[in-house]
Amino acid sequence: MNTQCAQPLTVNKNFRDPELHTAKNMRKFGIKFAAHHPQAQEVKKSFIYVKSLDDWRAVLDAWYA
Repeated sequence: MNTQCAQPLTVNKNFRDPELHTAKNMRKFGIKFAAHHPQAQEVKKSFIYVKSLDDWRAVLDAWYA
């Protein structure tokens, strides 16, 4: 018997919530990109707290609009 097929499939929690997965990837990008901003430390701190796409947009509006 093939034991691999007998085990249930597990799915990473982040992939069940595409918005959370996307927000985490964009947060990672934003934290690195913040280094190019004149107020890099403050922008980086803002990106660290991003948990949703609305948070992402709010940081962009606050620092880049």
